Amino acid sequence: MSRLLQRKLFHDLLSIDYDSIRIERTPTGKPYLVSVPNARLPHLNFNVSHDGDYVVIVSDPVSLVGTDIISRHSHSDLLPEKLFENFTTYFTPFEWMIIRSGGPDSDSMLDQFYRHWCMKEAYVKAVGVGLGFELHRAEFHYDKDMIWGDLAHVYIDGIVATEWQFFLHKLDPEHWVCVATGPPSVRPSSAPAVANNDGESCHRTVFQSRSFTFLRVEDVLKEFGLQAASYDCGEYRIGADSENERRESTAPLSSS
Repeated sequence: MSRLLQRKLFHDLLSIDYDSIRIERTPTGKPYLVSVPNARLPHLNFNVSHDGDYVVIVSDPVSLVGTDIISRHSHSDLLPEKLFENFTTYFTPFEWMIIRSGGPDSDSMLDQFYRHWCMKEAYVKAVGVGLGFELHRAEFHYDKDMIWGDLAHVYIDGIVATEWQFFLHKLDPEHWVCVATGPPSVRPSSAPAVANNDGESCHRTVFQSRSFTFLRVEDVLKEFGLQAASYDCGEYRIGADSENERRESTAPLSSS
């Protein structure tokens, strides 16, 4: 489903025929669209994540973008402190203080853990640095010190990265998602670069849109001439309807 959503994104946003869409990966694994002559939004950046009941795809016309989604079901059998033992070196002392301050109940403490993990993963995926990046180098601070707020910023090696923004959203009681945007100047060298024009000045440090677009699994499959029976959907639901809390649809998320 992730691959279908990527193709749908480029078809809908760039008016590219499905047969003309070529997606490749950098050496560290970040996917990117191979340049298409005369395409709208020639520097479109995107990222995909899936966990639990959702697949999420995000895009931005200029900025680097990364996303991560995490399901509580993935770690529901562990108490907070037992889970934390496996991640001691991934967070800074400041971050552990914030994570534990989410308590005293286990659910709130776990929510803070998942939020921080989503932010770290979204940053790494946006930059495209792969497994070589030591996660404790990125320390996250909530805007205005609101630990349950939906916006955050990052310090890299102790220095605030002012051009990065992180948006957190709780899709439902079991799923957290983070979307990160950053300056195109740190785009991986193996991916298409933004031309030396006004790309940097176009970078936005505040999200212009926080809306989610939700699609049903069967509707996405139908667009490609496929039937749900071709996929083992089972309990793997991709998305949700925020008004009716229907959980059988998929959720492309775009910050563009």
